[in-house]
Amino acid sequence: MTSSEELPEAELVKIEERADNASRGPWQAFIEGRDHLSGDTTIRIGGGNVSMPDMYIHYSRPGPTEAPVPDADLDFIANTALVR
Repeated sequence: MTSSEELPEAELVKIEERADNASRGPWQAFIEGRDHLSGDTTIRIGGGNVSMPDMYIHYSRPGPTEAPVPDADLDFIANTALVR
């Protein structure tokens, strides 16, 4: 699919079903060095609601260390629901 093609309706329905089954928002990217000074970079599920879990995301790559996830990727994931 190229960027100029529209998604088929069936694919849009599947995407909406996945979104409807996901944890309720708001989701917020909480990035070390930008949003706080120390600790892990996470996506907060439920915004500032401390009773909701945080989502920790790490890139997997060969080798002994994990790679940090780019801030833009975390912001995209956290704000996808706003598109609806």
